[in-house]
Amino acid sequence: MATTTTDVANIALLKLGEELIADLDSDTGRSGLAVAEVFVDTRNEVFRTLPWACLVKRANLVVSETTNYSEFDLIYTLPADCLRALEISVDSASQNIIYRIEGPDLVTDEVDANLRYVAAVETPATWDATLLEAIAIKIATKIAYRITGNPNIAAAFLQEYIMTLAIAAKVAMTEGYEDSTPFITFLQGVSPGVLFRTNPVEE
Repeated sequence: MATTTTDVANIALLKLGEELIADLDSDTGRSGLAVAEVFVDTRNEVFRTLPWACLVKRANLVVSETTNYSEFDLIYTLPADCLRALEISVDSASQNIIYRIEGPDLVTDEVDANLRYVAAVETPATWDATLLEAIAIKIATKIAYRITGNPNIAAAFLQEYIMTLAIAAKVAMTEGYEDSTPFITFLQGVSPGVLFRTNPVEE
């Protein structure tokens, strides 16, 4: 199980048939630099794609400002590690609560709002195995052409990435989520041909 960002980088590089690196932060080789260039943005992109259980947090929001210049009465500051708001609740109820994300703030009319959100958890040791695999595959997808010069490899990894997300979504729907809408929406957009392919990179 990967425990560091270097471990994740090496999983991506192995998929491309590249040599392992010793440290992502200090490596100056072509492969290491390619991964480092896309690592953080790719990680956060995958984090935002699905409400991964290992990344979900809850927070009681603090009002930063009241307004008289918009359709909402209250402005809350989002947690510093918030990448995606999932829902807000008041007194354990979350249905039909209207809110909007505007920059670093959440605006709503609700008092004492509690936020459920996807957090930017930077420690790979705490990531779900499927999440870790998805990040490694997406990194491989982004750097494949730069490393190999073959656009077909990047396309194949992209299909593998989508399949990995689809598997994660199907698993998550069996793990007690009250609202499966994000997962159903994602699966509805995935081609059945991608879901049932077994070895998308072996072409």
